[in-house]
Amino acid sequence: MCPRSPTQSPPPARVKNGASEFATGFERIAQALAIETQLELADILSIRQSSISDAKRRGVIPGEWALKLYQKYRLNPRWVYDGLPPVFLARPEEAGGSGVKNPDSSFLLKYPEGTLVAVRMADASMEPSIRRDAFVGINLAEKAIHPGGLHGVDLPFEGVTVRRIHLEEEAGLAVLSADAPAVPPQRLPLEQARTVILGRVVWLLAPA
Repeated sequence: MCPRSPTQSPPPARVKNGASEFATGFERIAQALAIETQLELADILSIRQSSISDAKRRGVIPGEWALKLYQKYRLNPRWVYDGLPPVFLARPEEAGGSGVKNPDSSFLLKYPEGTLVAVRMADASMEPSIRRDAFVGINLAEKAIHPGGLHGVDLPFEGVTVRRIHLEEEAGLAVLSADAPAVPPQRLPLEQARTVILGRVVWLLAPA
C-alpha cells in the first residue's frame, strides 16, 4: 500500500503456479460473467481500458474491482483470487431453502455504492490482526475516531494502510499504532490525524 517514487522500478507481477494473479483472476471473472475481452471488463467496472492494462502489467486484480464485482454481481472474491467456490454469493432472500448462508454478503449490502472501498494489505504491519494480502473494507462515510478501533489511513511516505488509533486527549494527540511490535507508533495532533483518516475498517477478507 506504499506509493513508490518515480525512480523505482515497477513491482514484480504477482505469480501463482506460473500464471500472474491478473491472468488467473481475469480468466475466472470472464468464465463467471460470460465475457471474453478486457474491454468488456472495463465496461462492467466503468473504468478506462488503460486501468486494465496497468493492472495486467502489475499482475494484480485490484481490491476495488473485486468489491465492485461483488456488489454488482455477488461474485465471490475468494473465487476471483483463489478459485474457491462458490462462484457467486447469494443474498439471504435468494438462498431460499438451499441452506446457503452468507453472512458476509448480507453484511455488505447495507453500504451504499461508493461508501465502501477495499484495499489489499501489502505488508505485515497489522499482523496478527490483519494478515498480509488480506482485503480490508473501509467505510468512507465513517471518519470519526473510535478509540482503539481500526481505521483506514493515508499516511505520508506509506500510502493507504490500516492503523489502530488511540487518543491522548490531555495532550491533544492521536496515536496511530500498528499491531506489529516492530512498527513504531506515530503521534499526530488531533486535527492533523483527522485529515489522514479515510474511514473505519468494517470488513475483512483474510487470504486463504
